[in-house]
Amino acid sequence: MGETGKRIIAGISIASIVIAALWLDVYHWIFPLIMVMFFSLMGLVEFYRLTDRGMDGRPFRKLGYLFSILIILAFYAEFLYQQALNGHELGGIHETFVHWFYPGQHNLTPGLLILFMICVFVAQ
Repeated sequence: MGETGKRIIAGISIASIVIAALWLDVYHWIFPLIMVMFFSLMGLVEFYRLTDRGMDGRPFRKLGYLFSILIILAFYAEFLYQQALNGHELGGIHETFVHWFYPGQHNLTPGLLILFMICVFVAQ
């Protein structure tokens, strides 16, 4: 089996695990969050290894990792907010988390993307 076939099988199996974990309400869906964050960061590590050109230019790894984590957390907060609207009870720490990452009806993700572009522009 070629490299592409292996990647397709791995992606389907990981997606099925994450979807199955979403059906289980274990401590406010923390397991899918950890899985998505882990595999996203692993994908970033592989991408940065492929794009590293040595002395000719290196990607901004730390900035990419930071904003990847922030964007995933913002989407997780939006997910928790939607679950709270559907009648699920959030604990104290989760309410604080949603308040910080999803304040009211304003989505934090576009602001994070704009801030990321500004930081990359300044870092160059």
